[in-house]
Amino acid sequence: MKDLLMILGRARLSCGGRWACRVALLLVMVAPPLAAENWTLRVKSVRVGDVAATQVRAKISLDANGRLSADEGRADLAIGALRLAGTGWSVSRSADAEGNQGGALSVRLARAPRLSGSWQRDASGAVALALGDGRVRARLDADGSWSGTLRDLPLSHWREFLGDLIGWTPSALDGQLSASVTQDLIVEGRVSELAFDSSDGLRAGAGVSGDFVVRFDPVTDLTLKVHAGEVLFSPAYVQIPTQGLHLAARRSDQAWALQASQEGVFGVDAIWPDNAQQAWRFSTRIGDLEQTFERYLRSIWEAQALPAIRLSGSLDLGASGIQQEPSALELDLNATSLELASLSATELRGKLNWQADAEGRFEVAWAGLNLGQIGVGPAQLQATQQDQIWRAQQALNLALLGGTMQLGSLRLDQSAQPWRADAALQLRGIDLATLCRALGWVAMPGVLSATFPSVSMSAEQLSLTGGAQIEAFGGQIALGAVEIERPLGVAPAVSASASFAELDLGEVTSVFDFGEITGKLNGEIKDLRILGGKPVAFDARLRSADDYRGRRQISQRAVNNLSSVGGAGAGGLSRSVLRVFERFGYDAIGIGCRLSGGVCTISGLEDVNGGFLIVRGSGLPRITVMGHSRRVDWDVLVARLIAATEGAGPTID
Repeated sequence: MKDLLMILGRARLSCGGRWACRVALLLVMVAPPLAAENWTLRVKSVRVGDVAATQVRAKISLDANGRLSADEGRADLAIGALRLAGTGWSVSRSADAEGNQGGALSVRLARAPRLSGSWQRDASGAVALALGDGRVRARLDADGSWSGTLRDLPLSHWREFLGDLIGWTPSALDGQLSASVTQDLIVEGRVSELAFDSSDGLRAGAGVSGDFVVRFDPVTDLTLKVHAGEVLFSPAYVQIPTQGLHLAARRSDQAWALQASQEGVFGVDAIWPDNAQQAWRFSTRIGDLEQTFERYLRSIWEAQALPAIRLSGSLDLGASGIQQEPSALELDLNATSLELASLSATELRGKLNWQADAEGRFEVAWAGLNLGQIGVGPAQLQATQQDQIWRAQQALNLALLGGTMQLGSLRLDQSAQPWRADAALQLRGIDLATLCRALGWVAMPGVLSATFPSVSMSAEQLSLTGGAQIEAFGGQIALGAVEIERPLGVAPAVSASASFAELDLGEVTSVFDFGEITGKLNGEIKDLRILGGKPVAFDARLRSADDYRGRRQISQRAVNNLSSVGGAGAGGLSRSVLRVFERFGYDAIGIGCRLSGGVCTISGLEDVNGGFLIVRGSGLPRITVMGHSRRVDWDVLVARLIAATEGAGPTID
């Protein structure tokens, strides 16, 4: 009993209840056990070192043999910053003839399994506890200092308890925990083969092993090195590298200081305050962009449905702001290679110094740049910021497809949501055949020149107003305004219109291998819309030039192919005559297609007897080509055109 009094003497006590109960309890501790007694203990608070207990209650019993026990014990514990409300316990005490003391002990933390075991007191007055088959051990020395250890503790039994500590309870939990805790509230340990899952499937882990150190006083400080495993916290998915992943979190000054790093790959430091009105800070040094993105960022990138990206090199990045709005940004990029959707670059260098509503500077340069299959020569650009507006200090001049491209008056407005860029575009001497091959089209001879005095771009739309003049096939192709929706997305949509004047039909038909037609061609394509590289709507009209004064002839193959497109055949001539003549004269040729809903509505020069006239013959032998299938499935029509341009010649019965 003297030992218990010594402990109570070192503790700070504040008791509630009747004084008679307290006096009776003290008398029992110091008096010989003459008879069995029962008491109820109530203590408002008691502290031993860094361990405090409040609202302590227990039923205390003393039998005739001097065995003391406390049952139905309950208290709210605080170990430094750690709070363990609703802790239950029971303990018994007995002594043998040699004066050895000890007894049974049972402890249950809130929403945790009960741990049963024993306690012993040695000659120095130190008390040792062993619970849960010896997996949990603690020691309380006579001077009030204490320590504890955990050995291979199964985490599956502690799922709800750990869930209360971290603010999230997994639906399944497995693994083992080993740790030691000291008087200074420093916990060092290891987690082995940790596995967890959530009922919604958005959080999971498997095979996670790592070492950790936690300090609870005076501030919470966590250091963790993860050695193996894989973790999903949707949308982030990470496979732990063999080199290990270092994580650290420290709570002080009403903010969290966070760190993460993989040696030789990346390092991150961040400050995240509790108060949303205080500034957050973030900085990172990425020495290996490729490995960092593939291991840590790809899953997040793809979850946002962003275009495919590959990059290698290094990056230094620093940012600060309040809430979700950044107020300053510094960037130094050295990318040996970059691939983003259809854009690729080599030796890309970029520097940015930006502050909201202040001055800033941006520089970018590259050794090589490709837009799809279109190569661009080396170039550099410098821009300055005033308030929310960025302006290029000089025009951007690029060597492109045998000609030049110039972007002038380049301006970026950050005040627009989310952003807007404007420029003036000039193209000079672009080789059309090279451009067509780069776009996967049939190579057409000619030279492209364009002036778009207004080019406007945002994340959702690219607009070009003005026009382009293309010198091709001995005539002119005029391209009007162009609109591109989702220009940086996976499936951009293009809207445009174009007109044709005085194109040499002989050159056009020879390039497309359609069969020979001589003369001149005029026409237009209105309301063209291309989605994912395929036309989904347009209204096109093509017609031979009425004022052409040269010879107008059409070959057998061209007759046959035009008949196939119109879903009919040549009229006015027998098949035997078609076998004899290779070419025929014509007065006019005209055909149109209005595409909508996957169906092409075909028209010709004029409507005749329920059909439409495609070729009006002239001279002898006179040939007329009529069409009767006005509505044709677009895919079927495309197949006919491909067959027409790839066929060896007409088939005449």
